[in-house]
Amino acid sequence: MEILAFISSFTLTHFLLASLQTIEGEDPPPTCRPIGRMFPLRTANRWYILGTAQHPPVRIGGLDLVESDALRLARQAYDRGDMWEAKQLIEQVLAEPPSDDRLARTRLLAGEIYRYIGDAHEALVHLRSLIDHWHDYPASRPLLEAYAYHDMGLAYRQQRKYGEALRCAETAGRLWAEWGFRLGVIWSTLNQAWLLCLLDRSADARKLLEGIREQVDQADDAECQWGLRLGFAHVAISGGDAEEALRLAGTLIDQPDTVPVGMLAQAHVIAGRALLSMGDGQAAMVAAQTAQSVAMRCAEARVLNDAQALLRRIQLASSEGA
Repeated sequence: MEILAFISSFTLTHFLLASLQTIEGEDPPPTCRPIGRMFPLRTANRWYILGTAQHPPVRIGGLDLVESDALRLARQAYDRGDMWEAKQLIEQVLAEPPSDDRLARTRLLAGEIYRYIGDAHEALVHLRSLIDHWHDYPASRPLLEAYAYHDMGLAYRQQRKYGEALRCAETAGRLWAEWGFRLGVIWSTLNQAWLLCLLDRSADARKLLEGIREQVDQADDAECQWGLRLGFAHVAISGGDAEEALRLAGTLIDQPDTVPVGMLAQAHVIAGRALLSMGDGQAAMVAAQTAQSVAMRCAEARVLNDAQALLRRIQLASSEGA
């Protein structure tokens, strides 16, 4: 048995860092019990089981994966959305990086933090380092590789390198499919659809989204449902159907206490784009300003950049029409 760590990070959800045990065998161990929709997982002849408070991780065979205080505090700061504190703490860890599988977790968390605050270049430095050095922590590769590519795709999207971002999202989706991780496949597909819209391939994006409707329904996950609706709103605005985009975005905007904050900010951006294309610059300005305010609440640089870009477009259109 070996003790590993599992990091689950999606586009619009917080980190989950939990102890993970791997046990060899054709059948799950007698103590194995389902946890959520994801665990236990099986890959070939290995079962992955999340530890619990009643059965915490232990030191086995001299392998001690207890986090340093700085790494633990950095993760906790990330969880509560305090990205600047998380950045300071992760830099402390990187100053004297661990030499075992904790290094993989450190690099992935660093990539997440820098991407979130808008430093896509620094995020990619850490994520590429993670991928280029699997030989330093081979036990972590099956668990973290998909997340590394997922985050690389988001960082490339921030840099507007949409082709590279799409390839990373496709790789993450393939790896999650090999795991049988349904939620990962759904989120990677949503990301791919968004990127296809940015590449002016809205028809291809629509096909992808139509292809996961049934999976989203089966997942019975509220964020996936909102994500799919937001995906179709992206398709509509990219395809020139402003009214449909505004209608779909409005279904998210009307649920501010239910929709995740990042998605809500994106919905306001789409509404602003739709209103601008319909000739209502004043309403578009209100939507863009609201998007910017909401994005600042969740400290999500990617969405904030989109909101600010929309504001510049509206201001330009206003000056040209004056």
